[in-house]
Formats: sequence, structure tokens, C-alpha cells
Amino acid sequence: MFRKVLNIVFYILMTTLFLIWVIDYSNVVLKKDPLFCVEYKKNKYEDGYTNICNGVGYKVIKYNRKSLTKGYTYGSLLLKEIGADINE
Repeated sequence: MFRKVLNIVFYILMTTLFLIWVIDYSNVVLKKDPLFCVEYKKNKYEDGYTNICNGVGYKVIKYNRKSLTKGYTYGSLLLKEIGADINE
């Protein structure tokens, strides 16, 4: 009985995480901000800024800089910001 309850809790947790990932990925594809940010950070530069959203197992970076193409990048938490050393 206890094992059955653990399996149900595990499947609910995994389904919830999957839905969070799909929703935020869909928002990035549609060029919208992600909904589920655990940590939000804004880096300012001379030519603009970047917004970094750390989610549960993923990272979204929004670029708004003159020296780089505007847009979003979606990837793992190991994703590094492009051009972070430009105009520092």
C-alpha cells in the first residue's frame, strides 16, 4: 500500500514538472517570458540588458542588446550567457 502511494506521488510530481517545462518552452518559442521562474536576474550592459530566468532544471535567457541578436535561449542550467564579456 505504501509503495502504491509513493508511485502515485512520484507520477504526479513528474507530470507536474513535465507540464512546467512544456509551458515555459512553449512561451519561449512564442517569444514570451517564462511563467515559472525560481530565480530571476537582470544583467545591465552599455548596449542593453539580458534577463535570466532559472527554472526547475532549465534556464531561459532573454537578450535585448544592440551587439547581439534579440531573442530567447532555452537550455539546461549549465547554459552560459552569450557575449557576457562584451562591453563590461
